[in-house]
Amino acid sequence: MAETEWTLISQGAEAKVFETDFSGRPCVVKERVKKNYRLPVLDKKLSHRRLVQEARCILKCRRAGVLTPCIFLVDEDKSRLYLEKVQGGSLKDYLRRAYKLDPQYGPNALKKAYQIGEAIAKMHDADIVHGDLTTSNMMLSSDDATDVTMIDFGLANSQPLPEDKAVDLYVMERAFNSTHVNSELLVAEVLRAYRAKSRRADAIFQKLSQIVQARGYSVEEHKVATADRFLLTMYRLPKTYAESQAGVESAINKPAVLLQHGLLDSSYTFVCNFRNQSLAYILADAGYDVWLGNNRGTTWSREHLDYSADKGKEFWDFSWEDMGKYDLPAQIEYVLNTTGRSTLSYVGHSEGNTQAFVGFSLNQELARKVSYFAAFAPAAWTSHMTAGVFGGLEVVFGLICTLAPGFCDAATAFIAGPSASTNTSRMAVYISQTPAGTSVKNVVHYAQNIRDDTFASYDYGCHCDRNLSIEKCPESKCKNKEIYGSFDPPAFPIGGMMYPRTGLFRGAADTIATAMDIDRLYSVLPSGTIVHDLEVENFSHLDLTWAVDANEKMYQDLLTQFEKY
Repeated sequence: MAETEWTLISQGAEAKVFETDFSGRPCVVKERVKKNYRLPVLDKKLSHRRLVQEARCILKCRRAGVLTPCIFLVDEDKSRLYLEKVQGGSLKDYLRRAYKLDPQYGPNALKKAYQIGEAIAKMHDADIVHGDLTTSNMMLSSDDATDVTMIDFGLANSQPLPEDKAVDLYVMERAFNSTHVNSELLVAEVLRAYRAKSRRADAIFQKLSQIVQARGYSVEEHKVATADRFLLTMYRLPKTYAESQAGVESAINKPAVLLQHGLLDSSYTFVCNFRNQSLAYILADAGYDVWLGNNRGTTWSREHLDYSADKGKEFWDFSWEDMGKYDLPAQIEYVLNTTGRSTLSYVGHSEGNTQAFVGFSLNQELARKVSYFAAFAPAAWTSHMTAGVFGGLEVVFGLICTLAPGFCDAATAFIAGPSASTNTSRMAVYISQTPAGTSVKNVVHYAQNIRDDTFASYDYGCHCDRNLSIEKCPESKCKNKEIYGSFDPPAFPIGGMMYPRTGLFRGAADTIATAMDIDRLYSVLPSGTIVHDLEVENFSHLDLTWAVDANEKMYQDLLTQFEKY
């Protein structure tokens, strides 16, 4: 069939996909996109290698019993892969329909999640890492189909190491969490099947420190106590890859950098890709003393000197405001005291910036100890976000909590799981596991700021007549008065944040940290605070830490900024 009769059905950063037929059979043609920023000879060589690699991975999966499309033709000259067109729809669409019928998904949907786990286990046992395990890349011939077909092996490769398979599972979990409500039910079934079917499951489910070591880097684990008695786990990469492999001492007096993750994330986000893709490894090899923070409530920071994360709701009574007031200064001071340096650089992603804007605006003495603040997807004001989950939070909390405050807890439970303040302590533990852990209060705090278009402390509520003075408002009707002495929670004094010198790194396709909300930072921060602004074309919110090409598009620019400051 002539190329003029092809129908373009999708186009991404790596390839165009066309629909056509091949000898009378429905077919899709995947054509790798030329990269104009690369030398033509190098681009052709890389395209050829990845084309062949994709075809080989598909064939290995088929031999391992994984359902994939048939390969009709590999056209190496034109970097094209001709594949069987899988009939039906995506698992993503099916699961969204299933959720509408039953928020617990029901046995059929959970069975399909189990089948996904079986398929991934077969892939990994065949040493194939998919690299893009989203529900858009899983197909069903019909809603009643019993088997799931895996598609799009463009990022797949042959990797025998357990940590690479762990990264694949991590990407899968994050993809589920960002796409599907109550995703923990689905992920639990995927992982249950994986543990049952994979011959190497135990080796793959490891701690972060073991994963970093398996990448070839020396890693240290540190425990840091906050002023309110939480115990946080920090990981340190003090050596380059070469220093680690040679077993020599680290070069002395390296500049220190602290990396802080986003909401429902952990320090794993900075080491989850390969050595030349993950920010922590890139900074370590550039000669930095790299520290990875983990906020309270996340997988590696669930300890308190007085409270148990498993018993009682006291542990989970926190939000990002507490992370800014307590976690941020505790980690910064610990790094400086341990390294003997007077300043460090700070990289925040999403919530890592929310807490930074809190901490730095309230404590300029602390801010002066940060030579450069790199804000990846800076999240302070968030009222213009269009992402699905928080867009839903905006509607629910903006309407229900305003018109019917009594239903607010139920709305919270529907979106983020049961509230620690109104349900049993065990339910607070349940929601804390979704996915890397946080509190319901933390999610609600974001929702409040979206609803009120503000960047302020947690709103405990006030039901007094606003026409009366605050003095005439009884604290029994206004917890805000009891906590803050006012009807409303105070806004953070970000307008006085002269330090640290701040660079903004944003994705043009980010629907959470949007251009309108980021531009508001310019109007509020003092002149001279923002010293750099890089927008990366086509990058979404998670691409800033996950994208395989983030190094060339962002991180090299970041290194240049570090050298300036």
